[in-house]
Amino acid sequence: MLEAIGLVTKRHFVGYCSAPQLNRRQLDQLYEARLLIEPFAARRAAEQMDDQAMAELVALADAMTPGESRQSYDKFADQDSELHDLIATGSGNPIIRETLSRLHSHLHIFRLRFHSEVTTEAVNEHADLIAALTARDADAAEKAMREHIQRSYARVVPFADE
Repeated sequence: MLEAIGLVTKRHFVGYCSAPQLNRRQLDQLYEARLLIEPFAARRAAEQMDDQAMAELVALADAMTPGESRQSYDKFADQDSELHDLIATGSGNPIIRETLSRLHSHLHIFRLRFHSEVTTEAVNEHADLIAALTARDADAAEKAMREHIQRSYARVVPFADE
């Protein structure tokens, strides 16, 4: 499973090793894909997500707290991935969800930098996104997701290898 999601690689006659982190070019490509897909997913989720799924999303966002320790940071990374997955699912388009899940973007992004600033800023950005989604404002949801992804990129790109 770890090999399938890109966290380890198999070496002939050696075994498994940690996969290298994304380099700058790969990170740029990952964010280009996210900017194409996730704002649209948020727009569609604002329009289509049912009330039960919206309540689950709100509860998850409310439970997310900035990570001060490595353990809480890792928990936040998992919750962040789940939040983005719930929005993709709420888009009503299984191809969008599957495409985003194959990117495993959150696993790679949170591997780049451990710092509570990352989670604190993400919580604030998520709040804007959740507000737009619960208001069923498709334009605002799309905009909030785009801004969240752009800010996330700005936070992690200084730590990417060229």
